[in-house]
Amino acid sequence: MKTSSTILVSTLVLLSGAAAVWFFGTGRSAARGASSDPAAASGPATAAAEEGDGGPGGDAPSGGDPDEAASDEPAVRAPTKLPVEGVVVTRAPFVVSVRATGRAEAHRRAELAVPVSGRIDAVHVKVGDRVRAGQALVELDARAYEIARNEADARASIAEGDLRVRLLSDSTVSADRRRRAEHQSGLTQAREARARAELDLEGTRLAAPFAGEVAEVRAVTGALARREEALITLVDLDPIRVRAEILESDYGQIQPGASVRVRFPAYPGQTFEGELEALGPEIDAARGTGTAFVALANADGKLKPGMYAELEIAGSVHADRLSVPRDALLERDRRLLVFRASAGRAEWEYVETGLETRGRVEIVSGLAPGDTVLVDGHLTIAHGAPVQVTLRRD
Repeated sequence: MKTSSTILVSTLVLLSGAAAVWFFGTGRSAARGASSDPAAASGPATAAAEEGDGGPGGDAPSGGDPDEAASDEPAVRAPTKLPVEGVVVTRAPFVVSVRATGRAEAHRRAELAVPVSGRIDAVHVKVGDRVRAGQALVELDARAYEIARNEADARASIAEGDLRVRLLSDSTVSADRRRRAEHQSGLTQAREARARAELDLEGTRLAAPFAGEVAEVRAVTGALARREEALITLVDLDPIRVRAEILESDYGQIQPGASVRVRFPAYPGQTFEGELEALGPEIDAARGTGTAFVALANADGKLKPGMYAELEIAGSVHADRLSVPRDALLERDRRLLVFRASAGRAEWEYVETGLETRGRVEIVSGLAPGDTVLVDGHLTIAHGAPVQVTLRRD
């Protein structure tokens, strides 16, 4: 009996363990099934969201919060606009200019000398001094010339007294008789000698014949100055003149009075405005060039004789022409084009050109007044590239 009870208890324990094993195994399988099938676990709404564009959820991603899903996607950036410069195309007179080179020279230059010899008593100027017309530059020792002038005065006085004596007895003297009497008395010769003595005395003072700048001084106080020996070089630099060579083929395109733009390497970035003063009357047959003379204002004296100059002389004028800066033109497949800015993008446009001058080219076709063409920052951009245009004064 006791044995039967023991067997019964053991059997019940085994049955309970098997039931527990079955129960826990079945629960875990169900849990795994639920996690592997989100549509079944989430219900019809989630399943419908998984259907994509065809379901009610539209474009929202399935199985989660649409805002959270959107934050996981990379942001779409606007294209970067390239900085460029442009000008607005307009119609205006097109001036065909003539280019030339030359050298600056003084408007006037004088080698000044004294007309007499003598010891230099004073030198009043040095190189670089600006002087006014009539200002004393050099003075000689004038004592000997003052004596000579006084002696001439005395001789002239004696001759005048002698003439009065000769004519005293004759109250009615004809003009012819008076001339003979002046000559016989020596008055005529005395007067001439006095005039020469006064002129020599004046010659001991060297004065500036015009306002200008002292370019060279050869006079030294105490040294002997010889007659007609140059002591001072004086130049007039306002206006200053530029002598330029003009090609024979360009000679007929320019006329005196034309405006001229001049650049000097000594002053980079600066342009000086002047006027074509004259054209030389001859053409050098060997060189095929003529000479042009250009006057430039030079009140501050910064332009010096001998400076190298580059000139742009206004020539023929063509009214109402469309043109662009030369920097706007590019070449593609042996054709010229420009980049035109339109709606924030760069678009290339093939163009036909006409007249050309330094810095500008006439546009015959391909552009219209009001178009904005790029002139800087456009060399490496592509057609359709987004651009940020800064307008430049043309």
